[in-house]
Amino acid sequence: METTHQTNGLLFLTGATGHTGSRLARRLLADGWRVRCLLHTASHASYLPKDPALEVVEGDIQQPLTWSDKLAGAHAMFNLAHVGYAPFVIQACGAAGVKRMISMSSTRRFTKFPERTARLVMAGEAAIEQSDLDYTVIRSAMIFGGDRDNNLEKIVRWLRRIRVMPLIGGGQNLVQPIFVWDLVEALVTALAKPETTARRMLTVAGPAPMTWRSMIETIANVMCRPVVCVTVPVFPSMIAGWMLEKVMKKPFVTRDQVRRQLENKTFDITEARTALGGWSPRPFAEAIRFKLSGKA
Repeated sequence: METTHQTNGLLFLTGATGHTGSRLARRLLADGWRVRCLLHTASHASYLPKDPALEVVEGDIQQPLTWSDKLAGAHAMFNLAHVGYAPFVIQACGAAGVKRMISMSSTRRFTKFPERTARLVMAGEAAIEQSDLDYTVIRSAMIFGGDRDNNLEKIVRWLRRIRVMPLIGGGQNLVQPIFVWDLVEALVTALAKPETTARRMLTVAGPAPMTWRSMIETIANVMCRPVVCVTVPVFPSMIAGWMLEKVMKKPFVTRDQVRRQLENKTFDITEARTALGGWSPRPFAEAIRFKLSGKA
């Protein structure tokens, strides 16, 4: 993706070195923006594109007054750090006089089992909603794309080694993952359409739900790696989670994880489609081919 020579102005970006943030930075540069990125760890700058229009600022997001001067003059703030940090970002925007913010959030806020992470998401969204910013919150379902997606990449690596996939409850729970570049498109469209997106919280996901099992089978088919799905009963999974929680500081399976695995994660994206005017996420099979071809 080549950058243009046009300069639209300055955008400030937190969470820039993450899986989604690094792609958003590339897209904003290609669209002709100058991009200033807040980094807590300078060495992570290697995840960012090399471009004279991109600047790195070192700072701690939880100390907003130490970097808010670098935010001054920005056209908008993109917050791709965890939405739980929203109060600090809001404070920085207030100090810098920036009114427009586009923030990532998560559909995890809709879980029926609100553990600590979900509660942080809810609290972050509440802080944004109570602010005087012209915000747009993009709530994303499970994200997949490149080799740092932390979601489907684990499944791909498993299937490259093993053709048997254990599925709690048979993998009949519904999911609706979103391709990372479709998420990036939603974010940049929100920036371009403040008249329809300001002071709104929009949920984005893939175009249609599918069972966890059918998702696994689609990935395996695209990989040309036929998979055997094995049902793991729910009750023994819960017992295993309970036992591991008792004996391990960081258990690799917990009861909360088992519960969330069984939870349907389906979302109505009609409001987002309308507000984002023409935004349309691509089908899962098409997107997973992009991922596996290394084009994500």
